[in-house]
Formats: sequence, structure tokens, C-alpha cells
Amino acid sequence: MNTFKKTLLRACSVGMMTAFAGFGIVGMNGCDSYLDVNTDPTRPAQVSLASLLPTVQVFTAGGHARIGIQTSLWTQQLASNQAGDDDTHNTQGSDWGTSWNAIYLNALTTADRLGKQAEAQKSPYYQGITKILQAINLLNATDTWENVPYSQAFLGSENLTPAYDTQQQLYPVIQTLLRDANTLLANTSSNFSPANDDQIYGGNIDRWRRLGNSLQARVALHLSAKGAQAAGQAALTALQAGALTSNAMDCQFGYTAGATAVSPIRGIANETVIGRVFSFWISAFWVEVMGGGRDPRLNLTARSSTDAVLTNPIGVVNGTGVSAGGNAVIGTSTWYASNPIQIMNFAEVKFIEAEARFLAAGGTPATVGVSAEVRQAVLDGVIANMTKMGVPSSSIATYTAQLPDAASMRLSDIMMEKYKALHLNPEIWTDMRRYNYDVAVYRNLRLPQNHNPDLRGRWIQRGIYPTSEQTRNQATFRANWQQRADYIAEPMWRDKR
Repeated sequence: MNTFKKTLLRACSVGMMTAFAGFGIVGMNGCDSYLDVNTDPTRPAQVSLASLLPTVQVFTAGGHARIGIQTSLWTQQLASNQAGDDDTHNTQGSDWGTSWNAIYLNALTTADRLGKQAEAQKSPYYQGITKILQAINLLNATDTWENVPYSQAFLGSENLTPAYDTQQQLYPVIQTLLRDANTLLANTSSNFSPANDDQIYGGNIDRWRRLGNSLQARVALHLSAKGAQAAGQAALTALQAGALTSNAMDCQFGYTAGATAVSPIRGIANETVIGRVFSFWISAFWVEVMGGGRDPRLNLTARSSTDAVLTNPIGVVNGTGVSAGGNAVIGTSTWYASNPIQIMNFAEVKFIEAEARFLAAGGTPATVGVSAEVRQAVLDGVIANMTKMGVPSSSIATYTAQLPDAASMRLSDIMMEKYKALHLNPEIWTDMRRYNYDVAVYRNLRLPQNHNPDLRGRWIQRGIYPTSEQTRNQATFRANWQQRADYIAEPMWRDKR
């Protein structure tokens, strides 16, 4: 049994099975007192930091991937194979419970325990890493649902129906988590340092600090609607403090043969290939954006239903649920189904830099022409992504030679290249909402066919709270969800100008 599986099983043995009531999270400490009758001498009184850390990491990767898959239906990287399904912005039949549980019941609950234990044991490295993981999960949560539990979320049986913090309150919390992490990771007197238990960076503290700075830049750009130039400058300041500088520094989580579950993306690929009814296809828009095959990454992200290389790729038009011979799917041999979950990577950092420089200089969707530094950052992002995916250098050179020169480059060129490089990543949905699905930014983007008529032509802006939350924490749910059919098209606080 490999190290990861052993540590995961040790963590599970002392209380990873949490109860879900009200909101509701009963923390792992609640499990300890549930049947406080006898003491089991084979059961450790406290889980080690080295056991908890990989558990938080696998839950973080799982939540990130699941939200990315769901939201890719709305960014039209994917399409449903059922008419009237989620890609029409009809969420009435959806249940976000799996994603919600991955983030709250699993990742954030375990991270809360890990952080407190690391503080008690005076281990700033574990504390700092935990705060970064908390920031990633909390950012995914608020970017999906807007107002979510945090300040009252981890009290166990003391509060089974926690109130929600607003997104306006949560963004400063996320920024503080990342700043505090930076300070903690700068400490050189840590009692305990992660090593092989750190499934992401193997205990490399410098890379965790660089990830934290890169995430600060990501968060800064999320607030571009509140002031584009200020957001761009804040992102640049974070990057200049020391960000990810190569593909070797990518924050990614690899599911291995010894793990207890396959990658969520691999799971979708498995279901698609065996012909499950409720699965996803590659969208017609994705095939169009990738030039029908002129972009060498298309055949790395799409396969035929028999997992063969596509010679004439056909994508499903969003909202139709209509497939045709030769349809493109997420085959099991596609790159994202066969490789680690990409939480944040060097390519994204370069696209953040490009957009940040563009915005800080006063650029708008109508601006024509960028600085040489902006174009170089776009070029670096494309090359980083293609190199990571194994595209031959000759194909990379052919593709990059076709990119617009600095004098004619636009914001749309930056964001469309980022769209291609961050396949199945929830960041793309956040980007699209920041720019309100503007076709001047996302060229040729169009509403899905059979679009949810309740939305009256408006694009989806938020995920609905899971059924469990609507029923078990009903009063809080109703206080945070307006009971009208088009509320899912209401922009979040983050995106209101």
C-alpha cells in the first residue's frame, strides 16, 4: 500500500466520516464524542499533520475538478447530451451536493482541524499550506454560490444551521488567508516540515509561497469589475512578490493507482466512453474555437466515442442534446483525463500577467494594441500550456506565429487564449462573468439553443444551492436566494459595477 493511501486511511479511521445536518457540518471532533463510551486502544487520539494534509489536498482537487466540469457546460467547453439539460442554464434538475460536500463537508472541515492542530503544535509551514488550501476552497465556493458559510461553518453540533457570510465579506477573508500564509511560510523555525505527505509540492516551501502570491493575483483580477486598473495593478504587485515561474511549479494533484478514487475528469471520461445516459460531449463552440483542428490541442482534449483520434471533429451545439456521427467526447486518453488535476499552473500565471498589464494601462475590450510585455506574456502562456501537453515544438512555433502582433492584439486575444489553455477549469466561468459574457471579449459566443426562457436571454451567473442545504438549512437558504425564476441570472456582488 503506497504512502498516500496509508495516510488517507489513517485520517479516515479517526473521523473523516462527518455527519451532515442543518447546513450542516459536524466536524470530526463531533465524531469523537458521538459514542463516548469506551476508548479504543487501537485508535489514535490525534491524527498527525502528515496524515491530514494529503486528505485536504485530495478533497481540494476533487472539489475544484467537479466545479470545473459543471461550469464548463456554461462556458461551452462542454455540452450536455440531453436536451434541456444544464447547458441550457436550466438548473432545476441539478443537485450541487457533490461539489458542496467536497468543498465543505470534506476539504474545509478537515482543513479547519489541520490548521488548528498545526497552530497548537507550532508548525507554521503546515499552517501556511493549510491557509492556502482554505483560500482555494473558499474562493471556489463563493465564486459558485456567492454567499456561503464560513465564520459559523465549523462549530459542529454547536451550530447546525450556520448563517452565510456575504461575498463582500469573504473576499477580504480569502486575501487575509493568503497574506497570512505568506508570513507563516517565511518562518524558518518550524517544528514540523511536510515531506512526502505533501502530495502537491513534496514539502517545497518556496513553491507554496509562490503559489500563494499567484493566487493573490488571481483573486485581485476577480475584482476587476470593482475597478479594472486597480485590479490589474494589484495583480502585478502580487506576481512581482514571486509567482510560479515554470511548468515544474504547477499546483496540480495526481490521482494514482493507490488512491481511493479516480480523477473526477477521468470518471467523466469513463462514463462517456461506455455510453452512460447522463454524460457530456465536447461542444461545437470548443471545436470552433480550436479551429476545427488547426489548434494542435484539440485532439489532446477530444476523442471519438471509441477513444480514437478525430479526423473530422464534430461538437454538440449547446442546448440541443443532439449528437451526430463522429462526435467529440472526453475520451479516457485525452490529456486532462490522463493527467493531474490542474488547480493553478504557470500558464494561468502568464495570462493573469497579460491581462493585469493590459488593465493597469487602461485597456478596455475596445482597445486595439498592447505593450510588448503583454504580448510576450500571452506567448509565454500559450507555449507553457502546449509544452506541458506535449505538443511538438514545430507545431507550437506554427501556432504562435499566427498570434496577432502587439499593435493589433486585443483583450479578446488574451482571454480566448486563456480560454483554450484552462480547459475544464472553473476560472474560465469566473472570467466570463467578470466580462458579462461580452462577445467583444469572447468572440462568437452565443446563448445555447433552447435557452431557459425564465432568464429572458440573460446568461447564468450562479449555481443553485444543493437540495440538502435548501431543506436542512432552509431559513438561511431563503435569506440568500431570491425566490424568483431568473435569480440564477443575477450578477454576484463581485461582478456588479
